[in-house]
Amino acid sequence: PFCFNCQHDEFEWVELAGTGSVYSFTVVRHPLRPQLAETVPFVSGVIHIDGTQGAGARMLANIVDCDPESIKIGDPVRVVFEKVSDTYAVPRFTPI
Repeated sequence: PFCFNCQHDEFEWVELAGTGSVYSFTVVRHPLRPQLAETVPFVSGVIHIDGTQGAGARMLANIVDCDPESIKIGDPVRVVFEKVSDTYAVPRFTPI
């Protein structure tokens, strides 16, 4: 792998603020399976991550703890982690 801007092949870890903005989203209203009926409606969005270089990084994630009807493109969000096991947590975003 290499940088798409400068073609350099060395990377370093950079700590980010954990914030971003809603780039795009959809409200899922119909469950894919009957067992998921209690999970709808929910918001799935593309989040533009603050502090990333170049064109900026975007991440697909659920937007939680919000009214699905109130989400708008450009809304500021912050990352929250949902623990799914003793080892793993899933990043989600919540409005600021």
